[in-house]
Amino acid sequence: VLREARDAAAMHESYRSVSIDITLPPQGLAVEGNSDMLVQVLHNVITNALNELPDGGRIDITGEESEADIVLCIRDSGPGVTEEQMRHLFDPFYTASRSGRGTGLGLTLSYYIMKEHGGSIEVDSPPGRGAAFILRFPRVAAG
Repeated sequence: VLREARDAAAMHESYRSVSIDITLPPQGLAVEGNSDMLVQVLHNVITNALNELPDGGRIDITGEESEADIVLCIRDSGPGVTEEQMRHLFDPFYTASRSGRGTGLGLTLSYYIMKEHGGSIEVDSPPGRGAAFILRFPRVAAG
């Protein structure tokens, strides 16, 4: 699902000037849910990061599994998200993109898809140090 979302983002004009690194555990990560919807979430977050990196930069995607959940972090080297933007980030039709792209629905849709899958989406963005979108998924039941 993650690689499919990354490949879909390859159509973005900033894609060639941005380094995208994916680091997952050797055994991979298993998440239950609708794969098309989860690709949409990942595509939305990656595309938002690409919109903030028109002159190049980095996107680092890391994943880990704990006893409680599965965490996927998508961190970019862009300018980050201000406190004011953070308050409205998941509101419908709100866009914080300086590129002028987007409808302001991608993160709203992503929020509801994550919620429908029993997960969450959070943002960590120290001023001027990029943004990290943290996706938390419930662990897949064994058996």
